[in-house]
Amino acid sequence: MVLTELGRYAGRIVQVQNLPQNHLKALDLARDLVKNQNIEMIQAIYRKYSSNAF
Repeated sequence: MVLTELGRYAGRIVQVQNLPQNHLKALDLARDLVKNQNIEMIQAIYRKYSSNAF
């Protein structure tokens, strides 16, 4: 018997509840910076959180 026969697809699709939560204090600011593609400000504010992302 195959799992798909039981109607279960464990681990085959993105499970949103398992994604990490975000804990940024200024989430609205971060979203606006990304929407406006303000790379310099993003780097200035969030450099300490990145690991060679920039």
